[in-house]
Amino acid sequence: METGGATITEIEEPILSRLFLTLEDLIKQYQQLLSVLQLEKGLMIEGNLNELCFCLNQKDGILEEIQKTETRRGKEVEHLAQRFRLTSESSEGVSLRQIINVVSFSYRGRLLSCHDRLRALLAAVTEINQINGLLVGRILQQVNALIGLLSHLSMAPQTYQSSGQSSGLFGGDFQSGRPYRATGALHLRG
Repeated sequence: METGGATITEIEEPILSRLFLTLEDLIKQYQQLLSVLQLEKGLMIEGNLNELCFCLNQKDGILEEIQKTETRRGKEVEHLAQRFRLTSESSEGVSLRQIINVVSFSYRGRLLSCHDRLRALLAAVTEINQINGLLVGRILQQVNALIGLLSHLSMAPQTYQSSGQSSGLFGGDFQSGRPYRATGALHLRG
């Protein structure tokens, strides 16, 4: 097909070359994100807070890069959509799948490969992100339970004996103001 002396393939070449580079960048960034999310999961299970903070900062940096690359990809897809006079099937704009359907056959295989790899990576990222979310929820439940236990224990009633000594969790000599020294394991009475 000719358009003003140039074939569609000649028009596609520079635009598609940029799109391929952008898609490869996205694939690398999503692979990095997946690795960081897997590391984050392990660090949460281990309870390694220092490394977890570093990991979260690294994840934030990768997410910023992904956002920039996604913006660039969107512009390139939109540029191709205008070239091929495509209209959007959704409110999100023209999809990569629509572009794949109209480019020349020589580019379809490579575009489809990038598309499928991105879909698989996004599915894996989504899955591990959901697992990490569940881990955070469990950790928060455990922290809240521990806070409740500490609160309950700190409010344990003190009972005082006729000698002036208190008994209970935080026992001591009431008259002298000196606490008891711990001499063994703490036994809680029901």
